[in-house]
This record gives sequence, C-alpha cells and structure tokens, in this order.
Amino acid sequence: MKALLINGARTVADQYDFNTRAPFNSQGWGLINLPTTLPGGLTNLTAPTNSMFIFEQNPTNALATGQSETRHISTSAAGRNQALRVTLVWTDPPGNPIASVKLVNDLDLIVTNLDTGDIFFGNDIISGTDSNLPWNTNTVPNIDVVNNVENVYLSPRLGTNYSITVVGRRVNVNAVTANPNNVVQDYALVISCGDGLVPNARSEEHTSELQSLRHL
Repeated sequence: MKALLINGARTVADQYDFNTRAPFNSQGWGLINLPTTLPGGLTNLTAPTNSMFIFEQNPTNALATGQSETRHISTSAAGRNQALRVTLVWTDPPGNPIASVKLVNDLDLIVTNLDTGDIFFGNDIISGTDSNLPWNTNTVPNIDVVNNVENVYLSPRLGTNYSITVVGRRVNVNAVTANPNNVVQDYALVISCGDGLVPNARSEEHTSELQSLRHL
C-alpha cells in the first residue's frame, strides 16, 4: 500500500521538487492522488487496459546481501509519450537510536534504458527537477544509503525496453519472519506508465547474484 500511494502521488506545485538530499523537503513524494494510485481497472476512469505492475516479493526468495532481482518491461508506442514511475519500498528492521544512519538493510533501485544504456539510480533526483537524470559514468554513482523508499521517475519520450533491478546492497538483519534461517529482506515494487492508463507490453523477471555496475 505504501508503494502504491507514493508511486501515485503527484507534485504539489512546480516550485517543489523530489530531491531527497535537500536540507528542506516541502512536499515529500507529493500529494496522494487515488486515480493515479489505483490500477486503472479499479478507478472511475475509463481504462481498457492497465499499465501498472505491482510486485510484493515472496518471502521464500527475499534478497540477501549480494543478490539482485531484475524485471524487464517494454513500453508501447503510446506509453513512450508518458512518464515512467518506479517505486521501491521495504520494511526496514529497527535501527539503533544512537546510530548516525538509521537504515539497517540497504536495497538499491536501478533502472536501465536497454535501448541507450542509460542507468538511473533510485532517488538520484537533483534540485529543481521531478525526474531522474541518467548516471554520468565519469562520476561515482549517487546511491541512496539513508531511505527505505527509492524512486526512479523518467520523463516522457521513453525508450522501448527497460530493466528494473532491486539489489540487496547491504542486508544486515533478517526482516522476514517466514524465512528465519536466512538474513534477507523482502520488498514491494510498483511500476506505472503515465497516469496508469497506457499499457506496457510485457514484464519479465529473473533473479541473479549481484554483478558489477557496468554489467547491470
């Protein structure tokens, strides 16, 4: 539910942005908007198909440190003229109150445009914008190590094919009671195109060990 609400939220006003590292964040992830939060078939809007993928990870294959899970999506011709939004959320175990960084289990969201090779990291949204810019490969990746919510928002004029990877960057405490013999973290992932009215063609999934960034 948290991933759905965040993914469907919209900016309060043009003067605000989604920069998570700003000293002042006046809108969080925006204003909750049910028509863009709910799958198209459940709203009052007329939607012949639904362009939203919702994944709640099975506890039996939650991520340990060094593991990743990748899904592939293809956008339709109409969908490429809409925005693409990807939201990753997980329930982090309690942190030490005196620790400088409270995040216990760190997952990363990485979206790759398979047509161009451009890579986008979760929450890498600069001041003054509401969408991610591709990683400049001449710089160190700007990876979020603080939040248990990560978003990638891509502006219209999308590519045709994308991979969406969730990485178990650092899983220190087991967060899955149904999987007590491992140290793993589960998550929820929501992917939507436009306002939830334009269909994506397909979604595929595979799980792998973590590869280096240049191979993702």
